[in-house]
Formats: sequence, C-alpha cells, structure tokens
Amino acid sequence: MAAQLEQYQGREQSFIKHEFLTQYLQTAAYKTLQGRSSTFNFVDAFAGPWSVTTDDCSDASFDQALRTLEAVRADLGKNGVRGLKIRFCFCERRPEAVERLRAYAEQHSAFEIHVFPGSFEDNLDEIARACRDGFTFTFIDPTGWDIRSEPVFAFLKKMNGEFLLNFMAEHVNRHAGFSSVAASFGRFLADPDWKDEFNALPAYLSNEERILLLLKQKIKSSGAATYAPDMTILKPRENRRKMRLVLGTHSRKGVAVFRDVHEKVELSEMQTRATISQEETHQPGFWSVAEVSESQQQARGVGSANQRYAAERLIMEALSRGPARFDDLAAEVMEAHAMRLTQTKDLLNVMKAQGLLTFDLPGRTKKPQPDTVITAVPQA
Repeated sequence: MAAQLEQYQGREQSFIKHEFLTQYLQTAAYKTLQGRSSTFNFVDAFAGPWSVTTDDCSDASFDQALRTLEAVRADLGKNGVRGLKIRFCFCERRPEAVERLRAYAEQHSAFEIHVFPGSFEDNLDEIARACRDGFTFTFIDPTGWDIRSEPVFAFLKKMNGEFLLNFMAEHVNRHAGFSSVAASFGRFLADPDWKDEFNALPAYLSNEERILLLLKQKIKSSGAATYAPDMTILKPRENRRKMRLVLGTHSRKGVAVFRDVHEKVELSEMQTRATISQEETHQPGFWSVAEVSESQQQARGVGSANQRYAAERLIMEALSRGPARFDDLAAEVMEAHAMRLTQTKDLLNVMKAQGLLTFDLPGRTKKPQPDTVITAVPQA
C-alpha cells in the first residue's frame, strides 16, 4: 500500500521519504526473492511510531514496509514462486512506543515480527540472530545524529545486505559547528578526532556536506558498503533541504535502481511542492502541477544539464587515470551524481561524438555494454 499524502499534513517530507522507501523496497524485493534469496529481512532500526496520524499506523515506515513486501511476496506466489519468507525486526527505545509496536505485531500475527526494546546499537547481536538467513535490508531513520556508528557499521558489514540511512541534513548543518556536540558527532562518524578532518575539507562546502562526506568515507572504509549514493529531500513548505537518503550497497545494480527510484520520487516531491504552493496562494497556475513539475525536473533534477555537466567532468577525470569498463565507470557516475544508467549511456555516446572518448560496440549495439572499455581521446 503506497503512502497517502493527506496523512502527512505539515510533514510532507516524511511522505516523500516513505515513498522512496517503499518504491526501493519493492524493486529490491522482486530482484532478491526471484534470485538471490527466498528470504527477505526488513530491519527498522528506529521504528517509532513517530507522529503518526492513523490508528492502524499506515503512515509509519514499518507498516509501509510490511504492506509493500507482503504485496511482492503474494504477487510472486501467484506467479509460481513458492517458499518465500518475509521477516520483520522493529527496534525502539521509548517504552510507550515499544508497547504500540507489540500491539501492532499482535494485530499482524500472520507475519514474523520481532520487536526489540532499547537502542538499536544495544540490540545488534539479537537482530543478527533473528535475521540468521536471507537478504537483510536495514532502514536507519533516527531523529538526529546521536548514534554509535562503529558497532552499527560492523553489523551492516556482517549482514552483507543493503541499508537506507536518513541523514538529517538540516539538524546536522545547524549544529556541526558547536563544540558542545563534538562528542556526539564523533560517535556518529565513528571517529573521536573527526574535527581535524572536518576543518581540512574545503570551506565552500556546508557543514552538512562535510559531515556527509566524512560519514560516507567511514561507511566505505568499514566495509558496510561499497557505494553510498544519496538524494536530497526538501521541506516542501519552506523549500529548503531537510534530509538526505543515503543508500548503502555493495551492488552496482543497487546504485542503478536507486537512481531510477530517485527520478520517480523526485518528480513526486516537485508535484507535492507545486500543489502546496497553489493551495497556499489560492491561485491556480497557468501551467498544471504536472507540467510545472516536469519542467523543474528537466531544469535541475535527475539527468538535467547540470548533472550531465558534472558527470562529464567526473568521467574525464576517471579516464585520465586510464581506460575503464563501462560497468565500473557508470557506477562511479551514478553514485556521485543524479544520473540514471540509461542517461549515463546516452552521455557517453554524446561525448564519443564530440571526440572526447572512444569505445567499440559489437554488431548493431548502439550503447555501451557492461564490459565495454571506455578510453579518453587525447586533446590537442
């Protein structure tokens, strides 16, 4: 069941977050349950519920995930894919919220649901035992940044699955410069001496951009993920950055799926902002919400001119180190910039036509293939 915007009045950014979560989960579950594993584990590390407006928690992340994954399992079952299992682990530290989660689990007793009281970091071993087999997707959605990341990264490395982290950009940006929270940022970055590296980064980067860069470096160096693409979610009623969703994955295909979902959800976010704007001004626009949103996405969204320009610079920098396989190059591009796989292929064709790079394609193939070798053309 998809998120319903009317349930998120005044917190539309959470609607966008849940929309991304469910769309990515759906795609990941179809791919996983038809090949990699017959068991899919979903871990909600900070389950809440938080600020829900419905009695059945249908606007909570854990309910959205349950309904999405069960729909995938049921659909595959109808098509002859049998023996599939979905397992849920919900973690929450607030006692009143834990009781609500337990009540939810009882109401949905047909599903395997484990509720873990206490902090996520203190339950990692128990959660790992519950998710003893199958593919594990972990949703990490804290209200801030005071997380002990070192044991969390070790858990994520051990599970060898994927995770989606809600990076609270607005709060991080506001507080990162305060000495009073230096210790909590050290726990978040799994580095008590983080401030030296933070200060060494370019001054033109915002506080949250520098913290995010350090966090991604630690995610990768810890072995929790190979790739960590992110997308921004704005606060629709104020049109400023609220959060970033960061995917942790070891799969190039995971990066490609992330950008496919990014494009869809980005358009939904723009439509949400346009709708709110019309409602607040009580003035219907000359253009429809759909037309305004599509124009905005083409101007500054996934695959826009700015993204293509940044991707081209990255490609030329990467090729200056030597030829590269398309599969590797595309993953690097899609991780760093809002570019889908097909857009990256099209960009390489344009760059080839411009004489910036070269590659050979077999037969009637028109676009680079995973093993296509891309080489820079020396410029006069």
